[in-house]
Amino acid sequence: MPSVESLSKSTNISQIVNSHYGAKNEHAKISSGCKVVTIFGLEGVGHHGIAPIIMSAANQSKDFVVGSLTTTIHGAHGIESIIHPPRIVEAMSKGDFLLLDKEYAQLNEACKKAGVICVFRPGSGASFPASRSPFTSKLKVQKRWESRHMQYLKTHGHPIHVQKFHKAISAHCEVKILVLHRNLVDSVWAHPTWDTGIVGHAQVLQMFMKYMSENLENIPKDDWRRFNYEDMWRSDNTQVLKALGEFLGWDIDWASILAHSRFKFDSSKPLIDCQSLHVLINMEKAMKWGVVADPNQHVMKLPMTNAFNSPKINALKRKCPQIRNN
Repeated sequence: MPSVESLSKSTNISQIVNSHYGAKNEHAKISSGCKVVTIFGLEGVGHHGIAPIIMSAANQSKDFVVGSLTTTIHGAHGIESIIHPPRIVEAMSKGDFLLLDKEYAQLNEACKKAGVICVFRPGSGASFPASRSPFTSKLKVQKRWESRHMQYLKTHGHPIHVQKFHKAISAHCEVKILVLHRNLVDSVWAHPTWDTGIVGHAQVLQMFMKYMSENLENIPKDDWRRFNYEDMWRSDNTQVLKALGEFLGWDIDWASILAHSRFKFDSSKPLIDCQSLHVLINMEKAMKWGVVADPNQHVMKLPMTNAFNSPKINALKRKCPQIRNN
């Protein structure tokens, strides 16, 4: 197996796949080709908490894991990576799909010849919006996105154009989009000083939820599922993860994945004050979630969670009388 240093941007993908499996794999699967698993969600929904669990699952699956040129995957397969995500992200954000189209076409062909399913390294996925805006370098003293920017967002997307991303990849690979949801209060409180403060930040997230939902309406429903961040605190969380595995095509021991994960069930984040909590709960109630809220799109057909599904927020009910009857 070649070292990371020996790989270059001109590396022939077929050579990498075949070096592990051989051009004629005697254990070839009936289903073969490439699969792209990615996580989409608003800022603050918990990408960095969920992504390592998905990555561990990918490494324990029977799929052939591939990723970036600069990262070695130390998983069950010990496979080193062959595609460079920053190039893909940059191409997608500029609407240039030629690079992506060529690389995924090569990957699909190589994996079919080897008789395996190659899954692109999930990574932490895409956060909507990305921290930096095309309109301002300010992160806190200005709102990065205003309602007047909605047409730009619909045309170009940010950080990627969801619908164009799906169209380009699905031409060659199976696409599995995990839409990660978290209640608005915790999502905003992850970055409470951004976009001039909690109200401005919540408004930016509302704008991007509208954008994401409208794009997802134009993507086949079988290609995406919602997963609630709060599902991790359910007593049957391993069953929810198993349902997620069925969507991704990974029949693995999710209880073991969870037991060995570093997911933080106890957050050290400072608790929100009562006034801010009251404001954000009211904004969450008024928020339009679109198709993302459809229970049928959840991995286990569960409803969308809200602030009161958060153990941290429920603990504040006694302290904050203005939210007790919500």
